[in-house]
Amino acid sequence: MTENISSFISASIHEMNGNADATGLLHTSVKANINAAIDFLADRTDHDNLRAPHAALCHARVLAHTHVPLTALARAYHLGQSRFLEHVLFSLSRATHTLAANQLAHLVSRSAVFIDRVCQDACSEYEAEKSKIREENSSVNTELERAMSPSCTDPLDAYKIDSYYNLTGNHIAIEFWTNDREPFPSKSWHQLVDTVNVRLGTIGRPQVNSKGDARSLVWFPIIHAGRICLESVTDVLQKYGRIRAAIGTVQSGENGFRKTARQAERAARVVSDGKVDISPVVTFEEVAAITLLLEDPESLRDLAEDSLGGLLLDSARNRWLRETLRVYLANNCSVTATAHDMTIHRNTVKYRIRQAAKECGCKLDDASILMNLRIALDAAWWTPSTVLKLPIPLGSVDARLTV
Repeated sequence: MTENISSFISASIHEMNGNADATGLLHTSVKANINAAIDFLADRTDHDNLRAPHAALCHARVLAHTHVPLTALARAYHLGQSRFLEHVLFSLSRATHTLAANQLAHLVSRSAVFIDRVCQDACSEYEAEKSKIREENSSVNTELERAMSPSCTDPLDAYKIDSYYNLTGNHIAIEFWTNDREPFPSKSWHQLVDTVNVRLGTIGRPQVNSKGDARSLVWFPIIHAGRICLESVTDVLQKYGRIRAAIGTVQSGENGFRKTARQAERAARVVSDGKVDISPVVTFEEVAAITLLLEDPESLRDLAEDSLGGLLLDSARNRWLRETLRVYLANNCSVTATAHDMTIHRNTVKYRIRQAAKECGCKLDDASILMNLRIALDAAWWTPSTVLKLPIPLGSVDARLTV
């Protein structure tokens, strides 16, 4: 009966099959619950002394450390009760002595009392363990936040970083968050991090600093210093849709552990409240200059106003002109490369560049202004709400004053 019920639960609840330890304990828990149920149905245990067996509580605690939700644990008990009653009633149907209807009703009623009490105990144990895990994670996250502070000079081994994580190796930090700021299921967070860890070809488990249900900072142990394959992260995120990521650079040792984390967090700040129609992945290298200038947004706005001129106005036409000019400068003023990257005709590129230069009021062959112009264009691309001006609605007081 134990094997039959265990197999029935595993086949019916797929979440129960992801952890070898939990699978082994399920069998032990079912066996202990069957013995306890038989004792209770035979009146060898009274209601006041009825408790979930120790093995059942151990199983619940182990499940709390996995991705198995509480609803799955509750379902397991009710499915187990159903299969247990089937076995009992089938055995009684083959017995020479049959039970009266009131005796069968008592049997079913008493089994319901048993499963209600035992399931309640197991679920309470699960929730208590989950609460303990959250408290421990909160403590770890607080310690990590303190360790990442720019003013912190303490050795990292003084903080609650998981013992398995190698602080002397190479690391890359990635900050993940949800586009809509809505909570992301814990199970999905774990799956996302595990998948990225595999795709990056790391040499161990990542270090996770959860910042709530909608944001996490994760360090991945990288084998070699150098750049990673961004496509490996982008491909994973596209499957989730709602998740975006900001990536630091690969760094080494304890100082590198801190540095890559700060980079990822700064890159995330650039785009968290910015554009939603760009790639789900942004790297610190792409926005390094912007992260510094965002420390002084007023100066960034002044730089954008001085550099962009008429392109500072956020209109559909100006968006095309700004983007074409941004790609053109990124390609070292190559019309051919710009046309290729934007999938447009060379003549279209030339026309837009002339119009953009006219709006900016600058000459693009003047190297002294190109650096500021590129920074202003990048700021307009990544953080439009910070630097761009909205068009004045027709009919407004301001519009009439400008006529």
